[in-house]
Amino acid sequence: MKKVWYQRMLWSYIPMFMIVVCFLFFVFFQTLAEQNKKDLSMANQVFTRQVLYYIDATLQSIDYLVINELLNNELFKQFFEETDSGDVLLNYKIADKIKNLKQMNPLIDSIYLVRYHDQFVYNGNILNGRESFTDAAFVDQMKRDAYPNQWSNLRKFREFVRMDTKSVVSLVRHSPSNVEKGVLVVNVSTAQLQKKVLELYHNSFRFVSLFDRNGELLFDDGHSLDSQIEDNQMISAEASTYTGWVIRSGLMAGTLISVASTVSGFWIVLGIIAFTLGMISILYVTRKNYKPIDELLSRIHAYSHPMKPIIGGDKIDEFKVIGTALGSLMEQSNRIAQQYEDELRVRKKLFFHELLRGAPKIQLPEWSTQMRRLQMSDTFEQQLVIVAEIDRSTDFIQAYSEHDQYLIKFVMASAFKEVMDSHRIPVWIEWTSDHQLSAIVSRPNEEEATNDLIFAACEQVQTWLKANLKYTVTMALGTIAEQPVDIAHSYKAALRSLQYKAVLGHNRIILQKDLELHSQEDRLKYVQLLLKMIESFGIYQEKWQQCLETIFFEMKKDMLSREFILIVLNDLICSLKKELSKMPKTGNWLEEGELERLEQAMVQFETLEEIQELFTEVLNSWFQRVEAFHNRAQLHDLLRELKQYIEQNFMNPELSLDHLGQQFRMNGKYISYVFKEEFGEKFIDFLTQIRMRQAQQWLCETDWPIQDISEKVGYANSISFRRVFKKHSGVSPGDYRKVKSAYK
Repeated sequence: MKKVWYQRMLWSYIPMFMIVVCFLFFVFFQTLAEQNKKDLSMANQVFTRQVLYYIDATLQSIDYLVINELLNNELFKQFFEETDSGDVLLNYKIADKIKNLKQMNPLIDSIYLVRYHDQFVYNGNILNGRESFTDAAFVDQMKRDAYPNQWSNLRKFREFVRMDTKSVVSLVRHSPSNVEKGVLVVNVSTAQLQKKVLELYHNSFRFVSLFDRNGELLFDDGHSLDSQIEDNQMISAEASTYTGWVIRSGLMAGTLISVASTVSGFWIVLGIIAFTLGMISILYVTRKNYKPIDELLSRIHAYSHPMKPIIGGDKIDEFKVIGTALGSLMEQSNRIAQQYEDELRVRKKLFFHELLRGAPKIQLPEWSTQMRRLQMSDTFEQQLVIVAEIDRSTDFIQAYSEHDQYLIKFVMASAFKEVMDSHRIPVWIEWTSDHQLSAIVSRPNEEEATNDLIFAACEQVQTWLKANLKYTVTMALGTIAEQPVDIAHSYKAALRSLQYKAVLGHNRIILQKDLELHSQEDRLKYVQLLLKMIESFGIYQEKWQQCLETIFFEMKKDMLSREFILIVLNDLICSLKKELSKMPKTGNWLEEGELERLEQAMVQFETLEEIQELFTEVLNSWFQRVEAFHNRAQLHDLLRELKQYIEQNFMNPELSLDHLGQQFRMNGKYISYVFKEEFGEKFIDFLTQIRMRQAQQWLCETDWPIQDISEKVGYANSISFRRVFKKHSGVSPGDYRKVKSAYK
């Protein structure tokens, strides 16, 4: 059988192959021409940067020279500090220094210094006033606008009146000690700068133009930039970060660019011809080879629904219809597969929770059937439930958003499964609450080594989580399940084991055998301990703290479950509330929120140490308030005695808080505080009132001198007595005696 279709296809595409080869040649030469253009453009860009770097380096050398002289040459510092313009020797030295600077750098056209405080300008030849200086307008602008230390734009300058103006750029440098004292101005001739630049290239092949910050032309080499742009030549532009000037350069017309453009044009024409021939060949071959495909599609359409127009009118895109149908079929298949996967995950999770709840009770045959439906192993071996609980779960929930919690829990579950898989331990994992991860682990072997392997895997999971997520988990292992219905018993045993996390602490692995050996729950024992603590609390003995520590110590030693610990703590709170109810109603024994704080902590606590710290803090606060109230009754009697002592010894000049502190063996500041709390007035006010009342009585009833009365009421200095008396009574002691005598 002859391969007719193969030969037709072969001879049909040979002409197209030849055309493609020609087109590739065109592309090659066209690419070569374009690459030459790019290389020329890049070379021109590099040249432009080099010229700009040369100009910047030249101007920077002048700038550094000026800065060095201003900072290190005392002549310029003396000139700006000089108050007498007639210092001929100083002016001569400066003129000589300016001459040396101009000789060191031929680009410098002129230099002059401006001193602001006397408005003098010195250019090395003539010391002028600012008004008669030829560049006075620029000097005024510098002072008025606080001209910055930089190169100016293009400007006209003449050093003397009879000289012609020339184009210069100026460097302005302020006095280093104080910008208000004056400036040094260096004028550089743009003509000299252009000569230096022309030494870098041949102007018959290139053109260079330099513009200042305002776009003014500083210099060019005689070629019109606009004409070069119109000739469509490559123009490179660079801006100086030092001066802000812009340099533009390019290649002159008639150079290699025109030759490259001519070659490029030839290959463009050749490429168009090759493209046209290729299009004609493609149309012919496509039409010829489409006939059998058209016949095939006609037969397909006879057994399918009428096609919908894709473009419009009577035109139909057959291949797009076929592609759309195939795409729709694949999309529908993927959607069904995704729905099946989602449903499978939901059914797995539902069956997992049913196993842990134990309802309904699942027997071995039903287990195998259900596991096959879930595409899991239907072989039942000894099972073991492990429950991992996130430590400090309240902090975890508060610290992260729901989305972040989901991600972290996903990482935890993945790490758990990977570790178990690495130990070849079959495991089925699901989150059964917002902080508990449950796992059903298969035990292929009934040997003790299998238990050790599971324990080692759990330790590895804990180590990884602590190192990478900065969170720890406490794990509890349930009992062995021999049948599917026993899985629920294993789960309940694991949850019951987690109750002992309070005494065992965080990041632990709790085994059933450990609890069977150590757990002892004797409520009568703790009732006796509570009674002993309440008794000490009620008679204001510090011994209650030791009793509280004993209670928590015994709870940890007996390895009580969290449930039993809550019973003991509730008994403790009820007993304390009952004891506080016996106290006088006038006392504020419980601060707002304290009781609620304890009750909330009892709901959220995870370890015994956490709740012990809070109980100790709150109970200590209660005890201090009760003890303070108890001590206040004794303090009341002491303050009455202290007040009586003041009333009897007010005439003592040494009576003060320190004196009372020595007499009653108390701190003087504390006496001041409790005195005001008890009697509602300060100690000094009370003492002054007693002394002034006695002084008024003696002023009225006796003719004793004021000096004697002041000493008798406790004032060693009569001036102090007179000042205090006038402040208390409103009049001096003498006037008070006169007024009272007049009324007798």
